[in-house]
Amino acid sequence: MLNIHNFDMTFLNKSIKRILFSHFFLILVLLSILFLISGIFLVYNLQKKEIKIIEENTLFSEKQLVKNQVENIYDFIKYEKEKSPNLPEEIKQQYILKLIERIRFNHNGYIFINKFNGDALIYDGKIVKKHKNIYNLTDNNGVEIFKLELNAAKKPKGDFIEYSFKKMGADEKPEHKISYIKALPEWEWIIGAGVYKSDISEKIKKQKIITNKTIVNELLILIIIIIVFIIIVYYVIALFSKKIEKELNIFLSFFKNASHKYKLINKEKLKYKEFKKLADYANIIIAEEKKSKDKILHINNILKDIQSLNELIIKVKDKKIFAQGVCDSLIKTGGYKSSWLALLDKNREFEFLANAGLYDNGSLLLNDFKNNNFNKCFKEALKTSELILIKDVEKECRGCPLLGKEPENRAYTIRLEYSGIIYGILSVSVPAIYFDDKDEQNLFKKLSADLSFILYNLEIENKNKEAELALIASEKKYRTLFERVSNVAVFGFNKDLEVTFWNKASEQIFGYSKEEAIGNTLDKLIFPAQKKSEYINNVNNFLKNGTYPPYNEREVRHKNGKQVSIILNYFLFKNPDDEPEIFNFAVDISKRKEYEEALKKSEQELLESNATKDKFFSIIGHDIRSPFNSIIGFADIIRNDVDSLDAAQIEKIGESIYNTGNTTLELINNLIEWSRTQTGRIECKPEKFFIKSIIGKTYNLLKNNIEKKSINFIIDVSDETRIYADVTMFEIILRNLISNAIKFSFQNGTIKIKAEEDKALIKISIEDSGIGIKKEDLDKLFNNNIIHTTRGTNNEKGTGLGLILCKELVEMNNGKIWAESEYGKGCKFIFTLPVD
Repeated sequence: MLNIHNFDMTFLNKSIKRILFSHFFLILVLLSILFLISGIFLVYNLQKKEIKIIEENTLFSEKQLVKNQVENIYDFIKYEKEKSPNLPEEIKQQYILKLIERIRFNHNGYIFINKFNGDALIYDGKIVKKHKNIYNLTDNNGVEIFKLELNAAKKPKGDFIEYSFKKMGADEKPEHKISYIKALPEWEWIIGAGVYKSDISEKIKKQKIITNKTIVNELLILIIIIIVFIIIVYYVIALFSKKIEKELNIFLSFFKNASHKYKLINKEKLKYKEFKKLADYANIIIAEEKKSKDKILHINNILKDIQSLNELIIKVKDKKIFAQGVCDSLIKTGGYKSSWLALLDKNREFEFLANAGLYDNGSLLLNDFKNNNFNKCFKEALKTSELILIKDVEKECRGCPLLGKEPENRAYTIRLEYSGIIYGILSVSVPAIYFDDKDEQNLFKKLSADLSFILYNLEIENKNKEAELALIASEKKYRTLFERVSNVAVFGFNKDLEVTFWNKASEQIFGYSKEEAIGNTLDKLIFPAQKKSEYINNVNNFLKNGTYPPYNEREVRHKNGKQVSIILNYFLFKNPDDEPEIFNFAVDISKRKEYEEALKKSEQELLESNATKDKFFSIIGHDIRSPFNSIIGFADIIRNDVDSLDAAQIEKIGESIYNTGNTTLELINNLIEWSRTQTGRIECKPEKFFIKSIIGKTYNLLKNNIEKKSINFIIDVSDETRIYADVTMFEIILRNLISNAIKFSFQNGTIKIKAEEDKALIKISIEDSGIGIKKEDLDKLFNNNIIHTTRGTNNEKGTGLGLILCKELVEMNNGKIWAESEYGKGCKFIFTLPVD
């Protein structure tokens, strides 16, 4: 960041004056020459690029015109075909051919239509009245033209082909021609149109001539503008140099004052817009620097408050006094405006309330908590370990005690939890300006984690202290008591580390029997041998002045060689012979360590999962908005232009609205079901049931879509086939997979559902004869990170979510799902579910 305090105003003033009065004009001339040379070079390169772009765009435009013509004729045929459903197909075909004959291709040729067997129906834009078959037609290069057409027609969306052909009405030799081909499968028609490359080249040539003239003119204008600009600037510099110098001095005066006192520059007192812009930039720097300084000061205040807790941790051992000390410390410097900390007992019942900065609201809050009348943030914190953010405190938590005398403040609330135990709820008021700051939130989370651990340690220390006092009070019975402790290893040893006592829990935790341990040294049992001298020195210090730590964590070894994590506490005892013995109280925390590691791993996985799903829902939100925009657009056409629309147009718009609505409903249904699986709100309730009736039910639900494409639907499932799964989830899986098969099936295609037993599983497959899936797209189907959608054979739009939902539901029922496909030959989705 620019430090405006160190900005050298005198140097800036002198530098600008020198540029204005000594070198500005010379630099201007040099720059103008350089600009002119660069302009000529740029114009030359632009000319080359422009010509290349013209060639590419003209070729693309001509091909697109041909494609659009074929698509228009294709749509025209489909429309006329469906308009008279009761006419015999042959009559309908002849009628449509006559209509097409009158349509002049508006570019460089005529439409042509051939049958799959090579019979020409329309040739050179006219109906072929005498039978003509072009199946073996070739060009002068031996290219089999009709077979090229037939191959292109096999592609669902059609394709371009290239060959040599003679122009209509021309005597020249055949020319290179580009044609677009598309099939009408139900009539076995091939529809096509073409354009000659010579016509495209002629257009490109004309465009080049126009472009070259334009560039030359622009270059001349550029040269004239530069010359005029140099002359004008020379006189302008001479005329306004004194005024600019005066304005500069005013600006620098304002700037110097602003940079030292954080006062914004008053740009209204400046005349030139350039200086006003500089003032705007300077004001941004000043405001940002002041904001950064305020934030640093605010964070430092909070850190000072947190640092003041260190003395409290050392001195205070009572958790109620500690809680009140925490609240008092957190508002010392004003980083947090007020705070309250509610302590909970082991049953999560309210026990004690500490508060600071709440004024009279503190006693009101205490009275509410005693009567179990807890506020919103308290209840929310009990439900989740996440940070609770209350932005509109007055609205979301009416009467919140944190508001105090500053109602614009916001609130943070979090529960204090360690090792699965909730010790309390902490809440603070935060200035609104820092509420959304991630550093601020992370600092508060770190504070809560530290406080949780301190409360945990206080509880452990208090428990240990109580145990120590009890042991001192019953010295004569200590060995019997120690022996009966089941989960705390108690072992005694002398100053040479020789074991004198070893209870049952020690045997369980460390693996050595009492007989093996007594008389042996700890360095040979559980402590590292290389540290024996260090331990003996620690023991001597402990015996001499009690400097050994009251408890600590340590890694020791088990008899089997494995590492064991323990917490140690020490106690000094003198036996009847007045010989000192040191007793260790050790608790095995290995599992707790494992839980902590697992928790860290789980948190990381949760963060990654949330990022993925945020991205996922962002994409889904876009896909939901787009169809509604389409529906609103169609509705607006009907509302405003209904009088000018005929029945066919209204029917077509209605069909579009219906299809868009169905697709959107499918997306929303899948999104709802998928979100329920992600948030754990959907419960899997497996039961044993026959699957054929469920398949029949799903078939009836999708029957209209199946019949619309005249699909042959085959159910190869035994009446006796049963599975053990959630019925509702099974219905959702079937509905999505069958809908998918319908979408990608051709007219008169086939869908087959098959179920077969495979050991303890039932393998169910849904196979279609549609367009299939490319090999590189198979891995994208069930991937949460990739939203993969393709259009169906009738341009149906997919949601991209159905297969991901199927995978979630199949796996919830202890099954697996995968896909097999060969592109162009259909697809098979297979999933397994258990029999029992």
